[in-house]
Amino acid sequence: MLTSAGAPASKALQSHRTIAPSPSLPIFKRPLSNPPCSGYRPIANGGKKKTQPQRASESEKPKVKRQAPVAEDSDNEAEGSIDIDKLLADQGAVQQLRQSLISSMSSQHEVATSAQSGPADRDEEVAGGRAAASASNDRRDRGASQTKASDGDSRGSKRSSEPRGGGGGSERSSRGSRDSRARSGRGQAGEGSRRGGRDYAAPSGEGGGAPRKIKGSVPTPVQTGGEPAGSRLEGPTAYLQPGKARLFTDGSPMVFSGAIERLVLPPGNEETPVAGDAVVLADTHGNLIGWGVYNPVSMFRVRVMQTAAEMEAEVRSCFLDVPALLRKRVQQAAQLRRQLGLPSPQTNVYRLINGEGDRLSGVVADVLGDTVVVQSVAAWTQRYRRDIEAAITAATGLKQIVWRPQADILKEEGVQLPEAVQQAPEGGTPAASGSADEAGADASTSSRVVVAEHGVKFYASPMGQKTGYYADQRDSRVYLAPLCKDKTVLDLCCYSGGFAVHAGLSGASQVLGVDSSASALQMAEQNAELNGVSGRVKFQQGDITRYMKQALEEGQQYDVVVLDPPKLAPNRASMERATIKYQRLNEQAMRLIKPGGLLMTCSCSGAMTQSGTFMQVLVGAARAAGRHLSILRDAGASPDHPLHPAYPEGKYLTNVTVVVH
Repeated sequence: MLTSAGAPASKALQSHRTIAPSPSLPIFKRPLSNPPCSGYRPIANGGKKKTQPQRASESEKPKVKRQAPVAEDSDNEAEGSIDIDKLLADQGAVQQLRQSLISSMSSQHEVATSAQSGPADRDEEVAGGRAAASASNDRRDRGASQTKASDGDSRGSKRSSEPRGGGGGSERSSRGSRDSRARSGRGQAGEGSRRGGRDYAAPSGEGGGAPRKIKGSVPTPVQTGGEPAGSRLEGPTAYLQPGKARLFTDGSPMVFSGAIERLVLPPGNEETPVAGDAVVLADTHGNLIGWGVYNPVSMFRVRVMQTAAEMEAEVRSCFLDVPALLRKRVQQAAQLRRQLGLPSPQTNVYRLINGEGDRLSGVVADVLGDTVVVQSVAAWTQRYRRDIEAAITAATGLKQIVWRPQADILKEEGVQLPEAVQQAPEGGTPAASGSADEAGADASTSSRVVVAEHGVKFYASPMGQKTGYYADQRDSRVYLAPLCKDKTVLDLCCYSGGFAVHAGLSGASQVLGVDSSASALQMAEQNAELNGVSGRVKFQQGDITRYMKQALEEGQQYDVVVLDPPKLAPNRASMERATIKYQRLNEQAMRLIKPGGLLMTCSCSGAMTQSGTFMQVLVGAARAAGRHLSILRDAGASPDHPLHPAYPEGKYLTNVTVVVH
């Protein structure tokens, strides 16, 4: 139960129960900063029986006067006092008090942890792990091009960035029997189920499990600051640690497990929230911050869906109603793309949903002509799959939807996919999901589609790498194409030939694309034939480092070189090694460019892009190559990849065009 900002925390939480979401969070007999009241009792043991922590014997405790507990917001004075000077002067008493407190807290923690665990899984632990922030970071893990940069990287492993949240680090948590049900994710409710502010049956997941009931409610008007409004919000509530609220009132969409102080359940709710359940988010004093989807085993404990400010501006019926908010967010995303002129007769391949940038953390959706490919990287998206598909169909009119769950990332979310899905390319579904109202369509109907990018046609594979097409470089390909007229062009890590084909259509005299992946080059050759430029656009399979070394030995040079390697810095810990690789690759590329020629060089490593050091890498490469640079353009992903201003980790792509003197 929450009141507005001015209400005392003790009144705001009357008759609630407090639980610890995992042993990584403290176990309390009562919420912090509040006096004990009859409505509180610990439910770490599932609410079956009140368990008293072990207490130190009276002989172990120092003889001090006890002070009545006072709430943090209370103006009442204590009824007793402690002679602090006398206590501190008695070192023996201080030591006894310290030992007594440690013993009491340890016993309470052990009792609560034991009670939370069932007989079969009491000793089971799950590493919080480091899951990917979201596929909006667009990892280009191109499995078809797996060579490392030092050995000739091709575009095999792309697009990722560092996660962020209010807590920090990974954590280990013991789960009770209820929490363990979230590991398999939850399936979709039947057509007649009711959600949001009404009772609904949360369906069982891919791993089975019985449905259970969750109660939420649409709130009456809430005042988040100033005098109490007398209104309240019902729902499981995650309270943030002191000092963490600012990060999320500013809009950060990820709440790490370490940022949560405690979880409070409303009266009548006996079960701990499982993966995908909606929870209220509040600061340590009970002031509303927003609400999001909960995951008891993920490092990302809460993904914020709607802030308090958005609740004031948006339809209140979305409160704690995930399907309703999904419909609203997807409609907003589709409207933004229409404002950007997408789709159009010239371009029908674009990003429809970009994770945190479209305020739907954990889901990415790309439109490939008449097909939508959805990447799922969060447990809540697996649970609400049908709702996501239905929202996409309603917003776009497109019914052919391919669902691509990322198995490795979902494991960190507590979701264990079936073996067949884990063995599919990129961890995606081995078959297209079909339309929202016709699931299970044959994958062969969508194994290959033809898309248009600024009038240029390309083959794309919805069951290929990631979503099957990299629309993030769309505008960069169009920018570079006219600069290639009557020029010789080298496209390194060419993948399916995007830059090469655009250059050929713009009048390049000769184009060569190099990649280590045979399957990628096969599609590249077909794309050249599709656009009638196969005569002057050629492709060669090989390691790009070896190719550049051989070309330099033979004295070859080009007017324009494109270098778009895979992700070399998957995290900040790998930055030092990645910096060396990036500099070495760019040094070789610069040596291959004629004086006055152009280099378009890229980094899809989020850690590198966010560090802001990529330009320094280019300066170092130029110095080593004995060349000088002039910057023409410094860009990122195309505009249909919006970023969340409070989530800089969503920025992963750097694209720099320079003149090499």
